[in-house]
Amino acid sequence: MKLTFAGVGISSLGGRLFLPVGLLYLIHVLGIPVSQAGLMMTGATTISLVATSVAGRMVDRVGARVVVVASRVLQAAGCLVLLASTGPVLACVALLLLGLGLRSFWASIFALTGALAGQQQGPPKDEVFAKLAVVESLGTAAGGLGAVVCLGVAGSHGTGIYRGVLAANAALTVVAAALIMYGARKVTPLPVTEGEGQAWHTVFADTAFLRFLSANIPMALAVSLMAVAIPVFTVDSLGLAPWVPAAIFATVTITSAVFRVPVIRSRAGKSRTRTLQLAAIAVTVWGVLQYLVTLVPGPWQMVLLVVGLVFYVTGEIVHGPTLNALTDLVAPAAHTGAYLATLQYTFGVSDVLAPLFVTALGFSAGLPWLGFALLGALAALLLPLAAGRLLRPGMPSTTDRPKAPATR
Repeated sequence: MKLTFAGVGISSLGGRLFLPVGLLYLIHVLGIPVSQAGLMMTGATTISLVATSVAGRMVDRVGARVVVVASRVLQAAGCLVLLASTGPVLACVALLLLGLGLRSFWASIFALTGALAGQQQGPPKDEVFAKLAVVESLGTAAGGLGAVVCLGVAGSHGTGIYRGVLAANAALTVVAAALIMYGARKVTPLPVTEGEGQAWHTVFADTAFLRFLSANIPMALAVSLMAVAIPVFTVDSLGLAPWVPAAIFATVTITSAVFRVPVIRSRAGKSRTRTLQLAAIAVTVWGVLQYLVTLVPGPWQMVLLVVGLVFYVTGEIVHGPTLNALTDLVAPAAHTGAYLATLQYTFGVSDVLAPLFVTALGFSAGLPWLGFALLGALAALLLPLAAGRLLRPGMPSTTDRPKAPATR
């Protein structure tokens, strides 16, 4: 498992290193106009959404390890094709490969993690998923720092730095694929038996699971707002210094990495549905505090922002691992990949809603946060109800091993 997690961390480092540079590469290296480059990235991202469902189904057919490694190969291929591009046509192909690789990765890595955890007697799956999140966030932080350095020296080194970042991402992704392939070499897919081939029919016929997904959207929206709305809110709406959102992101990353596993470990033996409700209450309070920030004078704004961060981090660090562990628990063994992949659509919906929220900030700095707080309160009410209905009779809500420790 350590090698697999190392691969995830290296992959996250390379991906975050490339993320801020991708659009700049299209503009400054390939000479594509800004408006066209933006449309190309949006189009490729939208088309790549199909990879989520396909990857989830393939996890159940050929195994999570194969899909995760294939996603890294697609990502590396996208980088190499972009390096070879001389115009928008080939660049579009490269962006599509990158998008397909990214979506396939997130649609399969949780199934692989659950399979690895299910092979051995060790910590609960909630804790294993928490460790995965820590590794991913540390890799992301390192890549983000590297991107800042690269962008800082790009002016004096011309387009060469952009090509170097692209090549580095491709190399890191290949290394990650190799580590994951070897680290998860003992994970094999469950045999697909007759009548178990209709994964997506099973998922979308599971109305209890669909209600659970719908109730989770406000929680996913909180993550998207932290990434998309906070910079606009703090700098443009509140008029704070540009370093404030950077400090907020750094604080979230560090505190999540330090406290995620201990907090999840402290919830061992406690109800997962209750944990999800507490997470929803925490992000609801965060939303209320963001609204109150707009009503107080300058010195108190920073105080409320810091207090709000405590509630946001508290909710965020327990939500993801618990959500994945509960889904892994209730999914039919033959369709675990499809169920975990479908979770990613809630984050896709939140990624669509977050820019609309930012647009609303242009009309009112506070009311959008009040609206989010109402959604969070609704999630606090509905999530435990929806999660409780997922648990079949005789299935303990606190165990991570209701299934036989078969591998996938």
